[in-house]
Amino acid sequence: NTLSIGLMAGTRLALTNNTLFGNGDVLITAEPRVGGCDGSERLTARNNIFLGGKDHHQPSERSALSWIGGCSSLSLDADYSVTYGVKGTCKIGGHDTCADPKLGPLSGHAYGMVPKDGSPAIDTGLKVGGAVPGLDFNRQKRPKGKGVDRGAFEAR
Repeated sequence: NTLSIGLMAGTRLALTNNTLFGNGDVLITAEPRVGGCDGSERLTARNNIFLGGKDHHQPSERSALSWIGGCSSLSLDADYSVTYGVKGTCKIGGHDTCADPKLGPLSGHAYGMVPKDGSPAIDTGLKVGGAVPGLDFNRQKRPKGKGVDRGAFEAR
């Protein structure tokens, strides 16, 4: 799995402007740890790119977007995501896009997570402020173009 989250009662976690790619069973897993869940837990995701690959252990299947176990009242609250190549649902929020984010190559020395020209992630994210950081993963100012890019990197 790409990201595994251990929840405690009352955990509130926001995933903002991330790029997650994986060849495992699930991109995001969450389950309770010490103390379990009390119903107040929240897992939100905004301005992300989620790219599923072939499941390493079952190559005939793709990675799932999320799996949450042991907390019946918790679900992934995602919006403004670009999701592609996952089994099951790829659109959760009203502003989510199910399309190829145009990343890559996804192997070798030229490995690339920056969206290429024509990516639906470019200039379509939420504005800087609140949970949306003013710098990308490389500490480059957001936005570079007309708007904030979804994912960890500003493309141009």
